[in-house]
Order: sequence, then C-alpha cells, then structure tokens
Amino acid sequence: MKRSLFTLTVLAFSLQLIGGEPPSVYPKARYYQDKGLLTMEYNKRVIMTAQVPPGEELITRATSDGCIISTPLYEQFYLAADKEMKATLTFDLPGEAICMKPKRSGDNQAVLGQVGHPLIYGVNGIYSLTDDLMIDWTDSRWRWLDERFEVGTNGNYTARLEVSLKKGPWLVNIRPLYYKEHLGYRYYEPWKFRPQLQPIAGWCSWLAYYKDINEKLILEVADVLTNKFLPYGLNYLQIDDGYQDQEFGITKDKSLCDSWLTPIGGFPNSITSTAKLIAKKGLKPGVWMNTDIRTYDPPEGAKDVIFKNPDGSRMYAAWLSYANDCTDESLYTTLAPLWEKLAKSGYVYIKIDALRHTCFDALGNAVSKGYITQEEARKRLRRLFEIAREKAGKDTFLLSCWGTFTENIGLVDASRISTDTNPNWERLLLQQYELARFWPLQRIIYQLDPDHIVSRTQPNWARATLSTVSLCGGLFMISDPIQSYDEKLTHSIQRVLPVLETYPAETSPIDFSAPAYANHIWTGSDSEENPIDDSLSGHFPDEGKASPFGTLWAHHIDCPAGQWTVLQRNALWKMPETKIPLKALGLDPANEYLVFDFWAGKFLGTGSGKIILPALRSGDSLTYIIRKKTGCPQVLGTSRHIAGGCVEVKKEEWDGKKLNLELESQPEDWTLYVFRPEAYENADLTVSKGEAKIAARGKVLEIAVKAGSPASLQLAFRKTNAAK
Repeated sequence: MKRSLFTLTVLAFSLQLIGGEPPSVYPKARYYQDKGLLTMEYNKRVIMTAQVPPGEELITRATSDGCIISTPLYEQFYLAADKEMKATLTFDLPGEAICMKPKRSGDNQAVLGQVGHPLIYGVNGIYSLTDDLMIDWTDSRWRWLDERFEVGTNGNYTARLEVSLKKGPWLVNIRPLYYKEHLGYRYYEPWKFRPQLQPIAGWCSWLAYYKDINEKLILEVADVLTNKFLPYGLNYLQIDDGYQDQEFGITKDKSLCDSWLTPIGGFPNSITSTAKLIAKKGLKPGVWMNTDIRTYDPPEGAKDVIFKNPDGSRMYAAWLSYANDCTDESLYTTLAPLWEKLAKSGYVYIKIDALRHTCFDALGNAVSKGYITQEEARKRLRRLFEIAREKAGKDTFLLSCWGTFTENIGLVDASRISTDTNPNWERLLLQQYELARFWPLQRIIYQLDPDHIVSRTQPNWARATLSTVSLCGGLFMISDPIQSYDEKLTHSIQRVLPVLETYPAETSPIDFSAPAYANHIWTGSDSEENPIDDSLSGHFPDEGKASPFGTLWAHHIDCPAGQWTVLQRNALWKMPETKIPLKALGLDPANEYLVFDFWAGKFLGTGSGKIILPALRSGDSLTYIIRKKTGCPQVLGTSRHIAGGCVEVKKEEWDGKKLNLELESQPEDWTLYVFRPEAYENADLTVSKGEAKIAARGKVLEIAVKAGSPASLQLAFRKTNAAK
C-alpha cells in the first residue's frame, strides 16, 4: 500500500495582535485540491493549514456543517483518507499554551498535572492560556512527535503529532472561549487579566495562635521563618484575626477603616507599622480582614451602608453582625479605605474573608426577601471585588476566602476551595480531595487555596498534605505554633519547598458527586486533641476501589534538567496493593522506566507496562520519581526536593563517556542519586566547582553535595568488559 504524508498546521488566534475578545464564530475551511492545501480561517486570519502532496485526496468538512452548537461555539471537523496514511499535525499557538486532556481522570487513573510545557502521553488536547482556546481530538490513532512545546523566536508555542488516517473519521474539536463560555466562567478574560502565577509559600497566624497574637510574637515568628524556611522559598508571613478591635465597625466618631486600624494592646503602633517590621526580616507581609460590620452606630444623618428591613431593623445574615449592602457608595465608604490603607502600609498579600456570607447570607437573603434582584446581587458582589482590586493595586496578591465565586474571576489571584482545616484527618482529607475536584481551575482561573496546612498533626498525615499541596502548586501556608517546628517536622517542610508552578493537564466542568464542605454533619469531632481516622468512611462514591479519584496524582515535569514524572499516591482511606497501567499516569507503556522512592531515598527498580503500588494505611502517602530509562547513566532523584531534580539540577547531559551535571546552590547538604546501568563500571568523580563526594551502592551512585554554592560535576564512566 502506498503511504503518503501531509502536514496540518493549526494556528490559534492571537488576541495580543488583534486585541479584545475573539468573536464566537466558526472557522471557515477552504480546500485547494490542486495545491493539496486545506486552510481554516478564524477571526480574519488563517488558524489552520493542511498540506498534502498534490494528487492525494484528503476527506474533510469544508463548510459550517461542523458547527454543532452556536453558543457556546463548538466546531468539529474530521480528517479521513481513502487509503491509510500517516499525517503530521503541527499546532502553532501565539501566546502560552499547555497540554490539556478534555475530560477528567477517573478511577485507577492519576489526576494529571504539569510543570513547564511537556507533551504528555495520551493527553489529547492543547489549551491556549492567552486566548482561552481549547483544541482536542479523537483519543486514538495518534502520538506526539516531540517531548515538549517548542517556543519560537516570535513567542509561538509549537507542537507536532502524528495520526494514522483511514476511511473512518479522525475528529478535531475547536472550542473558542472554553473557560468563559463552555465552562461558564463568564468573567474569565485572560487577554485582560491573569492571576499572579508565582507560587505562594508562607505562614499564617490563625491556626497557630488564633486571636492570641501580638506584634512581639509576630516578630518572633518572623525570626524563626527567616532562619528555618526563608532559604528554602517560604517568604510570606500573614497576620490573621486578632490584631484588631473585635468590635470593629462604624460609630459616630470612627469609620470602619479607623476601627480596624486603631492600635490595641498587642499592636501598640497599629497593624500598619508591623508590615515594615516584617519586611525588614526579609519576608513579605500579608494580612487578613473580613467584610463584616460588628458595631453599627453611624453619625446622625449618615446614609445607611447595611441591609435593613422595611421596619428599620437590621436584616439578619448568618455569620455577619451587620450586612454591608455592597452598593458602590457603601463599599467606597467602608471597605475601600481599609484595602487602600493596608496596601499602602506595605501589605503585599491581602486575604478577604467572610465572602461566602456576604454572597449567600447577605446579598442572597436580600434577594429572597425581594429587596434586590438576583442580577443586582451579582453586580454588587462583582463590584466588591472590582473595588478591592482598584484600592489594593494591581500588584497586591488578593486571596478570596472562602468559596469559589464566579464574580471574583479576573480580579483576585487565589480563591479558597476547602473548608476550615485543623490537625484532624477528616479536615486534611478534604483539603486533598478538594484540590483534585477543583483542579481544572488551578492557575488558569486563579490559584487554589486548600486552606492552611496544619503540619503539627500525625507525621504521616502531615507528609501527605505537605507533599500534595507543594506538588499541586497550591497556596502553601503553614499554620502552627513555632515550637511545633522541631528538627523532624522542619526538615519535612523544607523538603517540599519551594512550591512548584503547576498547571492542570485535564479539564471539564467541576464534579460534585462527592461531598464538599460537609464534615460537620458526619462527626462531632472538631478538636485537635481528638484526631480521628476514617471518619468519612462510606461517604464518597469511589471509596473501596483500589485507586479512586483524588488519591493518585501524576505531575509531569519539563525543565532544563530534563523530563520525568512525580507520582503521588494518597491513602484518603485504607488502600490495597494495586497495579496501575503506566498509560493511566500519562506514560507510554512501551517504554521502560526507573522508579525512585523520594521519601525513602531508595531505588525501587525498573519496569514497563504497569507499576505496582503497595498497600497504604489511611493517611499514608508515597512519592515516586519516574524517569524513562535511557540505557546510559542518568539522575534518579535527590534527597533535597520532592520534585526530583527541577529545583537542584540545572543541567544533566550525557556525552557518551561522561555525565555532566550543573547543580544549583542549596541551603543544606544533600544527596544526588545517579543510576548506573550494568554495562558501565562505577564512575570517577571530577568536581570543577563546589564540593561533592561519591559513594557506590550497587546500581546507584550517591553524590553527597555540600550546601552553599553551585556545583559542576563530571562523572566519567567506563564500559564493562562484557559490554565492550
């Protein structure tokens, strides 16, 4: 059978060039048979070309017949041929793009994440972060031709795949405005605003000391953080509830802002001066506030800023004393001056709390009573976030707390997605599960905040939570009394810092078939002194399966040192031993892989096709570093960071005789693990920069690297006599 080739190029529309929101119209296809050329135009430009050799027949739609839905626009076209042929597709996307599967992982499949821009096995879609464009295709008969997106000099992201065409159709789906219209996030406009993307790691006072805080204590905490965690990448200190008069509100002689910022005993110079003291320690100051008004006795004749009933009494709103009516005038009078003052005082991170109560219990209750319309309530909530961003400034990191809101999209940098936590396992479990549930939003809509990390719990529970949040790139805010940070716990935290800049590699509408936020109704245990195990047993639909949704993660790393995968398994419940197909992790089952246990510091061997995962007790976890076996000496992992090398290893290069390594400076002595294939004898180590020693442990070479400076190493290998 004669085989022929053609190249298909898909170009996403560039809003940076055109400006504004792209139109929701279908791409127009034209097929020039004499030239063997198929083009598709969108937004006054060609977004796709398909080139086939002259004389070869390509079967495809060439009209609007492929439009399945008008709003949101869903365009589908197919490629087919009368005879079998291999086709090479090239996607060339202006603006940043990532690999994206158009559906969520299920049972016995890992939730997929990515750092960098890898092209992941089996992930049948790409997503333009700049243009909100989703392109996906039939999940069969294709393979990636490259390991990662290539970035051109023009900033375009390019990726290629090969597909086997035949008479049956191979489908391609194009969905403009994917998150905005297809998923319903109406305010999502990445051409106008993208959240701050840098990972956030810090400490919060709330679950450490609750309201029992003062400036002296905060500065003592700052000293501990600077000494133990700042060198590792934890650089935020956020002051929570307790710095202000607990009866803050509006009185005849004080505005709401003045009431919040009036000095109290523990903060004699007001919270506004504390920011500068924190910054002098080398940390970034953060602060909590909420939308409540606890005291309300305004000056005579002042316009009301709260919801009132027709009889003049205050409208009840659960969890709020007096409910701000959130009109523009009220917001500019009450909350706007506070946001502006905090930002100007040096707080670069502001956490806005009680928003779910403002949304549902205040504005929602006003709608139920007929005081305002539903559309007006949404408009007012949106204005709250708009004014917060206006007054806090474009560079201030804004955390919306708590709950996921449509109205905050495009205005805040992070949103809290999980219930209040504590050292109890039922709370820690929910943090991990909610990260999996809301995963498609991570760093696209905003950064995900699973609430503070309470690491003073049982060590295995702490490790699971610390590992998951760091690898997922969520807000990593530990919250423990400083005496909790003994040597063992401190080292566990250090080993997961810095936090990764991780994106999802799968997307779909959010699934609420499992409980959310419902821990209070299952047990009466809400105490640090009474941590419980398996308290949620029987409440999740996937429980009892070997690897139900949310228990298995595979983060695909693409960095200058190479590519590999970090597998995280969390026993949200008791987990049996299981075999997981490598394709369920986004790995090609045809390849052979090296597996390294990060926390045990142990090489587990090689394998292909499937990976065996051991049984785990509830609350236990494991972290495996999985690298494709090259047949040459190669890095396995490190003792320093949970991601397996992207923090420590700047360059790894095999030149046929030597493994050349460029290592980043680290704040502690650490070990680099190198795999030695049987065809090679143990290596001779040359250190051209830094300080390091080598020790052989069977097939594994352990390189002990000293802290404090970058290192350049060369490992010279000789082949064994049998391999020569």
